[in-house]
Amino acid sequence: MIGWLRRRADARIARQADLILTALADGAAHYVGNDLDKATGLHAGSMYLALAHLEVSGRIESGWADRRPHQPRRRWYRLNP
Repeated sequence: MIGWLRRRADARIARQADLILTALADGAAHYVGNDLDKATGLHAGSMYLALAHLEVSGRIESGWADRRPHQPRRRWYRLNP
């Protein structure tokens, strides 16, 4: 049972990763998380998990955007060159 659930979760993350990679390839030079969830239609919880997998695998990179007054810091994502 656990192997089946793992394969199902891996397949779901792979589909989400494909959506993210497509958005990053077709869009701006980089996206922040809020813009990326709008571009992909993914919910934040599952999107950030897929982003973490993509970053660990080296397919994307991220960094912190300059902080604006009275706003939280924003993390940007882009395809790894």
